[in-house]
Amino acid sequence: MKTNTNKKIIRGTLVFVLAIALGAWTYTTLMANKEAVEARVYERDFTRNTPVQTTRVARKSLAQSRRLLGTFEPSRELDITAQAQGEVIREAVREGERVRAGSLIAKVDDEQLQYQLIAAEADYQDAVREAKRYEALTAGEAVPKVQLDKAQLRLASTESQLKSLKKRIRQTRVTAPFSGVITAKMFEKGTVVAPGMPLAHLTDIATLKLIVQVPEADLLSFREGEEVTVKTDVHPTVSYPGTVMMVGAKGDEAHNFPVHVRVSNSEEHPLRAGMYGHLQFDRSGQNEALVIPREALIGSSRNASVYLVRDSVAYQQPVRLGQTAGGDLEVLEGLQEGDQVVVNGQINLTDSTQVSIR
Repeated sequence: MKTNTNKKIIRGTLVFVLAIALGAWTYTTLMANKEAVEARVYERDFTRNTPVQTTRVARKSLAQSRRLLGTFEPSRELDITAQAQGEVIREAVREGERVRAGSLIAKVDDEQLQYQLIAAEADYQDAVREAKRYEALTAGEAVPKVQLDKAQLRLASTESQLKSLKKRIRQTRVTAPFSGVITAKMFEKGTVVAPGMPLAHLTDIATLKLIVQVPEADLLSFREGEEVTVKTDVHPTVSYPGTVMMVGAKGDEAHNFPVHVRVSNSEEHPLRAGMYGHLQFDRSGQNEALVIPREALIGSSRNASVYLVRDSVAYQQPVRLGQTAGGDLEVLEGLQEGDQVVVNGQINLTDSTQVSIR
């Protein structure tokens, strides 16, 4: 019994000693790691000036290349509607077919109108003969002039009816008002139509209209009748000559104004309505402006600031920006010509930091 008790005491003592040794080793290792990490952490030396690179605020003319995206729309498109009532007896076009101005689109049954036309022509010829007869009788004072007046009224009435019937017969021929493509067809042979019913949609893409939403700052760059260059990503190596048709008089809530540009389509590099196109143009500032390089900017363009250096001290200076031209930013408020601003090293700066210029 005593021997077993001694073994338990020895075993417990060994476990205790091992635990103490493991704890001591763990502590020593952690302290060594801490010292290594702390040795790698950068600690700023406040007794030394922070090195930075600077540039001077300059006054220069802003010139920039602008790209404005728009969408091509047909120069003309409309629904071709029926003008007569009746059954379609001839279907003359297919969807997607190109047609010329005056081409037949559909023919409506005019059989009954033709019968009425025969009767109307007979009435008209009879009225013509009657009017001539009464003219001769009136000239010889054989009949009162009132008879001639009645004959002339009947002649005018029958002539009106005849012309009306001929027009109604012409209206049974539905034709294309201009050349284009049938982009939709809403009838078949045998369809019963009525006046005003749409039969087909005709789209003219021989000339396209590029509609671009232009920001207020760029609007004065466009004038009606001005020649511009239009490009598209579909044919990136091709330039299309365009003419400004309209400059919008009213903008949207974002102060963008519609500008319409007329573009002649190309058979070799055809465009389609609905494609994207863009205007590429250079805009030059009319007056010189104070500018800083983009690298000097801290924060966003709406909450912009820079580090302004005076007497080897960098002060954080709020600024109000204008337009952007490449890597230059226009400064409207906050800086003056010749001011020195930091363009490299801002990450190590806070307001009123002592700096040395590299």
